[in-house]
Amino acid sequence: LLEWNVRPDIACEVIQGLSYLQDNDIVHRDIKSSNVLLDEEFHAKLSDFGFAMVIRPGNPPQLRMREGTIGYCPPETDVGFKTDVYSFGVLLLELVTGQTAYEVNRAPGRELAKWVCAHLESQSSSEASL
Repeated sequence: LLEWNVRPDIACEVIQGLSYLQDNDIVHRDIKSSNVLLDEEFHAKLSDFGFAMVIRPGNPPQLRMREGTIGYCPPETDVGFKTDVYSFGVLLLELVTGQTAYEVNRAPGRELAKWVCAHLESQSSSEASL
């Protein structure tokens, strides 16, 4: 289990890696906790570029199927830098909650992002009724 004091640094180093990729027109397309490698001092490095692709401005990719990992893929199907941003958001939720993005034993449609949204909506509803 990660100590709380290293989690923000991990998040910052992952976002620096994503920024580097975006500056070079590369979409990773599979940002997830198991693709973030940590060294002995908990410095983060992105790995597994098997789904990565170069996206040139004005030249959208032609894809036949969606790729990525369940629980980290955004609901929309367009591939682009927003795909990595969504996946990074799920990674942040994992860092904050200690939960995994997807578990086979969870009810269908209960990925971590959906669980958090439902929880926040229920909190808003209960606060509104006060």
